Amino acid sequence: MLRSLVGSEMCIRDSINAEYGEVAFGQMPTLTRAHLKVGFFILLQGCSSVGLIMCNRYLAVHLQCPIFTLLMQNGFATVLSLMCWSVNIGPSMKPWKGEHFIKVVPLTAIFSILLWTSFQALGKVSVATIVVFRNSSPFFTALVERAVHGTAVNQRTLVILIMMIVGAVVYTSGDLEFTMIGYMWAFANLSCTITAGMFGKSFSMGLKEEQTGLGLSCYQNIVSIPCLVVVAMLTGEAWHWTGVAYLTSLDITSKMVFLFSCLWCVTIGIATFELQRTVSQTTVTVANVSYKMITLFVNAVLFGNNVQALGLSGLVIAQGSAVMYM
Repeated sequence: MLRSLVGSEMCIRDSINAEYGEVAFGQMPTLTRAHLKVGFFILLQGCSSVGLIMCNRYLAVHLQCPIFTLLMQNGFATVLSLMCWSVNIGPSMKPWKGEHFIKVVPLTAIFSILLWTSFQALGKVSVATIVVFRNSSPFFTALVERAVHGTAVNQRTLVILIMMIVGAVVYTSGDLEFTMIGYMWAFANLSCTITAGMFGKSFSMGLKEEQTGLGLSCYQNIVSIPCLVVVAMLTGEAWHWTGVAYLTSLDITSKMVFLFSCLWCVTIGIATFELQRTVSQTTVTVANVSYKMITLFVNAVLFGNNVQALGLSGLVIAQGSAVMYM
């Protein structure tokens, strides 16, 4: 686990050095304030990612209205962000502007569908399958970045990214929870993850001087509420909503898990937008892979999912490829 986190910071460090030219060929790179800042956000994103997946896994299994849960989750996350900001706890935020909300609509529409597909997939396949399924996102993100932005991707990098997919295939071959519908939801979530990542990077870079990561996260959470309502109406879930009573009727464990999920929503939004401003989207997705081993370990402890020898070999291939990329 420590190797994964250290590898993530090495990956980010090399990406920053390549962009700003801080290190000459043959010299050992020097840690700067920028490296430490990104190291902090990669750690924050990693903890948030693990925590949010675990919370949403529990909520997806025990609650009956996933879209309404996500809607309330984003609403509470926004309120929590504003409360912390108003008493000067955590990062700062610049004044909101109407044109910013208009710019965030395409991203938020995709983000809302991403949340919906994630919740659907988590309710139909194991967390381990979802986690490793997403290992293919760096490869496809690299291809999209090359096609859209002309980002250079050498042959070695492509081979390493493909090996991440090979590891995922080996791992999922032993998944006893395989269902065609579940895998379709997982693939839909993967597609939304790649698309949202590209839109998110463009959005965060476009407002780099006008708004902080906290502000961008609030924009996304607020605009996602009407988007999720539309999704709920299209799927028919909206007609089964019971209002606030849906949350108040939950047992104490579900309420605590819900509150923690709101906290992770806030922190992962801030960390993701800040990272997208510093490194390439491919690097962000590869860094995400480094969190997966920790997620699988936590999942095994909480939900009792055991990893067999074949699955373990797949994980070694996937994680080893991530370390090679770094």
